[in-house]
Amino acid sequence: MTVIRMTATPGRDGALHLTVPVGADTGTFDVSIVVTPASASGWPEGYFERTYGSISDESFVAPPRLPAEPVGSLG
Repeated sequence: MTVIRMTATPGRDGALHLTVPVGADTGTFDVSIVVTPASASGWPEGYFERTYGSISDESFVAPPRLPAEPVGSLG
């Protein structure tokens, strides 16, 4: 199985016209297409609104972290 990922823009007719390279000129192939709107941020639409505040357990606290290590000069 080969997964081909691409971003495409529909034509004036509202349809995506795809050419899918399969590497063979004979045979039968099963093709599955999943169409989702592209997000400029890369996050699904409404992701942060659905997940912000999703931990409702009042006793939840972040685990302790080690102190930050100093970073040397870049110059």
